[in-house]
Amino acid sequence: MAEPDTTPADPETVLQALREHAAEETAEADALTADVKSLTEAIAALTKSRDDIVKADLAYQKADHPKAIAAVEAYAEQKRSCVDSSLGDRLEAAERLVREFTAEVDTVAEQLETAETELRKAQQDAAAKTKTLADASARFAARLALPDSLKPPVDALAKLQTDLKAAIDGSDHFGAFAIDRELLRASGELDPPALTEYRGLLIADWNAVATAQQDARDAGKTVASRQGDVDKLTLRLAALTADRVAELRRRWAVQAG
Repeated sequence: MAEPDTTPADPETVLQALREHAAEETAEADALTADVKSLTEAIAALTKSRDDIVKADLAYQKADHPKAIAAVEAYAEQKRSCVDSSLGDRLEAAERLVREFTAEVDTVAEQLETAETELRKAQQDAAAKTKTLADASARFAARLALPDSLKPPVDALAKLQTDLKAAIDGSDHFGAFAIDRELLRASGELDPPALTEYRGLLIADWNAVATAQQDARDAGKTVASRQGDVDKLTLRLAALTADRVAELRRRWAVQAG
């Protein structure tokens, strides 16, 4: 049987473990609190929705729209033969006009739906191109800032180097070991470009920004064009369907005249 570990615990290790445990427990408690709040709000909303179901159902039963629609349809069917016979030999022309008008409305509606789909695709593409431009601009800006942004970590490395020399001179063996490893770790994370590469990287980044700018402009023009198509077809469909009977009367008059 293994002997229990009786080595005294390092106070800082114990405190850090407690801090981490507290952070974990706090996160879980916050998540639980948020979940309870969300659940409470959901229950309230569902309770109201349940009451709304009852009210909506009563209102729908009282209105009885299906009955009203059926009555109108029955009236139109009842009068259909009388209406048709009143046109005499012009009935076929009237029916053709209505068919053609209905087909035109359906065609414009389909064209509008297609145009709206193309607009959404263009907007998504423009958003992607805008993000590409933002990313390219950020890379270029970060590269331009390297002379300044690398100075703090390089200064920190120089300090570690000074500390390492002091630790070696002072026979602080473990301190020298720890500083040496930290210096190697920190310097390995920087990985700056070579002096002979820097200008070329800047030019490549600049060209990437220029290309991304042109792509974003082109995508914006495409969105504007697609939006124009949607606006035009929306206007056309509205003109056709705002008052279908009035439009049919107008076309009948033009055809007869």
